[in-house]
Amino acid sequence: MLVGLLLCTAAFAQAASPIVGVWSMTVRDSYGRAFAVVFDEFDPNGRVVIRFVTRAGTETYYGRYRMIGASSVESVITDYEPKQLCTLVCSPVKPVMPIGKAGTSPVRFVGSYVMYLGVDRYNRQR
Repeated sequence: MLVGLLLCTAAFAQAASPIVGVWSMTVRDSYGRAFAVVFDEFDPNGRVVIRFVTRAGTETYYGRYRMIGASSVESVITDYEPKQLCTLVCSPVKPVMPIGKAGTSPVRFVGSYVMYLGVDRYNRQR
């Protein structure tokens, strides 16, 4: 019974983390024009899904994350898609994020709907 209570408490603590949810940011070029939107989805079970959406298509990255205290997040990307892009011929797609390498970023929340991940400002979508 005590083990079950501890597991429930740990799961609730992760679910109560303010990072859990879907966050988005717009990436702009040096002229201020938007060229990509990034969606980061942090699940309460430690899974993260990152989507880069551009006119050329969408790249999706899958991995794990964990909070380090209240001000840092560590993540490891474990897979991505698509692995190839096909038009008339197929070409391999190289990942823009390192695969299998842990990275840590400072995280800061401004209210319930704004998060700074490193220097990037994200807005909560849900």
